[in-house]
Amino acid sequence: LMLDHYSWGEVNRISPEAPIPVMQVLHEDQRLGGAGNVVVNLSALGAEVLVCGVTGKDETGDRIRKLLVENEVDPSGVIVSENYKSCLKHRMIAGQTHLLRIDIDPDPDILAPQKQLVNFLEQRIPSCDAVVVSDYGKGGLSNVPQIIRLAQQHKISVVVDPKGADFSDYREATIVTPNTSEFVQSVGDCPTTEEFNKKAYSLIETLSLQGLLVTRGPEGMTLFSED
Repeated sequence: LMLDHYSWGEVNRISPEAPIPVMQVLHEDQRLGGAGNVVVNLSALGAEVLVCGVTGKDETGDRIRKLLVENEVDPSGVIVSENYKSCLKHRMIAGQTHLLRIDIDPDPDILAPQKQLVNFLEQRIPSCDAVVVSDYGKGGLSNVPQIIRLAQQHKISVVVDPKGADFSDYREATIVTPNTSEFVQSVGDCPTTEEFNKKAYSLIETLSLQGLLVTRGPEGMTLFSED
């Protein structure tokens, strides 16, 4: 779960302290980002969404939970951890120019409270129609195989938006949805469409998936199935 903070403004001078632009902020906005953006999109489509994730005990975490409630999302599965730093992406934009992005991320050496997350999922997954796993590599999802097993026990579909080159944690998910870059990072270069398709079906077989949906930017998307 992330907070996207936007500062819009204008630049009319260069700083006397260093050769950098000085932006006068005219407007600011905060939105749910990362997995929070997935949650908001599902809610906007009319789905009843229950979110499970981690924030820190900080101002960013407070804002994330407040925005979830404002978007009519049940935040009871959001674990607040004193040792975990909430994710913040602060973008500074002058006119049409994106000047800078400041990232505040959790300490990679501090794991999210996995036991609490799993306990919550064990209680709530049976009442769900589907599980969507949005992996951003921030330490909150070191338990994906366990989540998939929990869903399988109740015959519930699992959709995974992956992160990183190693997709082995997503074995036996219903469908995995990498973008082209993530797919190539996992399976290697695909110089031709034939090679691309061959590696897609091979990945489905290797991970025992029911399907693979590769998003391809302006080209749209390609869906592969085990059949």
